[in-house]
Amino acid sequence: MVFWSFLWQIAQAGASCREAIRQAQSLCQRSGQRVPPDETSPYCQARGQLPLDPLEDIHRALIRETAVGLARQDLWCGHHVQVIDGTTLTMPDSAANQKAYPQQSVQKPGCGYPIMRLVALFSLATGMIAAWATGNWFASEIGLLQSLWEHLPAGEVCVSADITPLKMN
Repeated sequence: MVFWSFLWQIAQAGASCREAIRQAQSLCQRSGQRVPPDETSPYCQARGQLPLDPLEDIHRALIRETAVGLARQDLWCGHHVQVIDGTTLTMPDSAANQKAYPQQSVQKPGCGYPIMRLVALFSLATGMIAAWATGNWFASEIGLLQSLWEHLPAGEVCVSADITPLKMN
């Protein structure tokens, strides 16, 4: 139930944990199952404890299935196109996160949040994230991208999403 509630929450732009619980409650009522409580804390804690390996297995299966279902017209000149993009994310302010994902050196101690760097490959045909790599604030996006080479089979085309517009005079 936690997985399906989380999946529903992800699919709804901006959906809160409370909304996910209401959906789960409605589903349980209709199917005659025990209705979960109104509190969001148990759901949020359970969501944080979802095991990573099965989630990664589901992701890999989805990527394989969508690749099989792509039509020729979804490809560019017969090639899969992967878009490369990088960003940073702030993390919950815990001692473990501060150690693994330290803040910028200009940040005052005790202020701000740990920062994770993320580089991802997106399929242009499906819009799905095909693969990603993470590091701390000091990790190079190029270095993270190099760790994703194995996800770029020969014949695929890569495009960087980091395109700076030219100034026209």
